[in-house]
Amino acid sequence: MGIDATEPLEHAPTGNIDLAEAKRRVGDRMVLSGNVRSEMFHLMTPEDVRAEVKASIAAAARGGGFTLHT
Repeated sequence: MGIDATEPLEHAPTGNIDLAEAKRRVGDRMVLSGNVRSEMFHLMTPEDVRAEVKASIAAAARGGGFTLHT
């Protein structure tokens, strides 16, 4: 179909991806997908989850080409 995507996009401590940098490098050529660390939910407050979601959206949503999910 001509669609390229990459997943997962985990940031520290479980990964090594800087989402804003990934968006800068390839965001106009492929879909970036993920970036919410569900394996950490049991340690996070609802406010922590909201902050992580908002940070991911701010880093990669502009201009499209990003799907946010666990």
